[in-house]
Amino acid sequence: MPRMRAEQYQRFRVSRAVAVLLFVTIGVTGLSAESARSRGERLFLEDDPAGARGYLEQAVEENPQDFRLYMYLAVVLEQLADYDTAIDVLLDAAELPEAELGVVYFNLANNHFRNGDTERAEEYYTKSVEEDPRLADAYLNRANLRVRGSKYDGAISDYRDYLRLEPRSSQRRDVERMIALLRDTQEAEQRQAEAERRRAEELARQEREAEAARVAEERRRVEEAQRVAREAEERRRVLLDSVLDSLGGATGEGRSVRAPGEDIEDIDEGLLDIAD
Repeated sequence: MPRMRAEQYQRFRVSRAVAVLLFVTIGVTGLSAESARSRGERLFLEDDPAGARGYLEQAVEENPQDFRLYMYLAVVLEQLADYDTAIDVLLDAAELPEAELGVVYFNLANNHFRNGDTERAEEYYTKSVEEDPRLADAYLNRANLRVRGSKYDGAISDYRDYLRLEPRSSQRRDVERMIALLRDTQEAEQRQAEAERRRAEELARQEREAEAARVAEERRRVEEAQRVAREAEERRRVLLDSVLDSLGGATGEGRSVRAPGEDIEDIDEGLLDIAD
């Protein structure tokens, strides 16, 4: 019996060795047939984007319908900060029949954001969740983007959607804290806006009152000038009447004008003679 068990064990060891040999042979054959793809994927998984890029680019050329290779290459390009090329690769990936558009749009949004185009980034995050409403990270990233753009209502909505999809998220406490801060910010902004509205109304009221006071003062000056003019005119009229009285009254009767103390009879007649 022990001898039989030994023989069985020996046959098991031989079979296992053959299986290992066959596995190695198949693996080597596969590596030879898809060396670019295998190496690219291996370096990608080993977090070596610089080493993986060339192999993955070659693998995409050799397998132009393989959606996964496009996504690997896009991630590697994003890691290398070659965002423009990553965007081009993702746009090509979006045209493939088996493309997962929600994921493609999500990665496009990330690359546009890293490239500084926040408007396009938000656009693609929106497309991403429209295509696949289960993509929690798309809601989270769009929420963060909206906070930077002071779009607090939209950000709060996105954070809530994220927590709905990821109730056990390790970031839950931070997200809830952000929601609370955004609410406080909104309330503070509303109070500030109300205070500014009241200040504007008060300034407008003061301006109206100041204008009314200015108009009243101007009217007072005009009336005062008119009163002074009337009084001056009245004094001139009184003066004229007085002069008219001294000249014979207002009846039109006049008097001869002569030198004081002289009567017309006292003038020497000889003085009236005209010399020949």
